[in-house]
Amino acid sequence: MTTLPPEILYGMSPVQSASYRKEINDLKAKYAGKIRILCGIEQDIDVGAPEEGYDYVIGSVHHLVQNGEYFSIDRSAKDQDIGVQKGFGGDYYAYVEAYYQCVARVYEVTKCDVIGHFDLVSKFNEGNCRYDPSHPRVRRAAEEALDVLLKTPAIFEVNTGAIARGYRTMPYPEDWMLQKIAKAGKPVLLTSDCHDRRNLLCRMAEEKARLKAMGIEVLETLGK
Repeated sequence: MTTLPPEILYGMSPVQSASYRKEINDLKAKYAGKIRILCGIEQDIDVGAPEEGYDYVIGSVHHLVQNGEYFSIDRSAKDQDIGVQKGFGGDYYAYVEAYYQCVARVYEVTKCDVIGHFDLVSKFNEGNCRYDPSHPRVRRAAEEALDVLLKTPAIFEVNTGAIARGYRTMPYPEDWMLQKIAKAGKPVLLTSDCHDRRNLLCRMAEEKARLKAMGIEVLETLGK
């Protein structure tokens, strides 16, 4: 759910969210004893903690606010470039730092169960075409955000959505981040975040095997 301004709105309103919860609860009742259905929501940091009634919450950051103006992170490469130019004087590293500073607060604000696509800011950076992910400013900002979030109860999502859409060849987050998450004893949740049922299983089997080979615990389901 989000309360973004209309020009970049891509979430549910509170009314739509209530309707969504009702539909999921109706389906839970209809298929009780046959299939386990969870009611979840992806909550953007601008909204705060969600209303009651969800089995799990994914906390995410999809935009940055600079000088009172909203800049989308993942809508398109063009939009991201515009945000960097208009909001950060063309400094991609300042943009990335601001993103991770925002992500560091996602649990504090949303009280989420799962951290969504931790390094979403890299969506359009395949081949390091916009910034160097190993640059000290990037590494430091990401490390600091991880250090904050690893102290919370939330787990991290491994997300193949950008692969399904043709933007990336590897999932979020990067391997060095995953290794840090694993070292902290956190499991991960593998999702496709595909927005299209045809890509629901995008790279699921391959990534599950790869993560397990890295010694990372992959949760099969949420809750009991």
